[in-house]
Amino acid sequence: MAKKQSGPFVMSKEIMNLVRKHPDLKGREVIELLKKQFPKAGINEKSAAVAFSNARKALGIGKSNTRTSSPRKANGSSDVAALKAAREFVNSVGDTKSALAAIQQLEDLQL
Repeated sequence: MAKKQSGPFVMSKEIMNLVRKHPDLKGREVIELLKKQFPKAGINEKSAAVAFSNARKALGIGKSNTRTSSPRKANGSSDVAALKAAREFVNSVGDTKSALAAIQQLEDLQL
């Protein structure tokens, strides 16, 4: 059986070239440019979107998927200085119930 001939161009290569020349283009804009360059070619928009995303990743353009939030503390471990300060606060108030009531009042006052 004969192999089906691919289209008139290699979409991923063309998208890579467009992204290299114009890194600020959006995916929809790249697809529109491809449709203008190759009006007779049937362009699958979902495949073009994937090729666009892969091209941006390969060129190192855009945001990474890593989080930029503050680092978390491990479960069960707290800052020792905070624990010491909390212990001093509880000792100065009298007991933990009074300390919790004071903290609740403080929280209510801070709008």
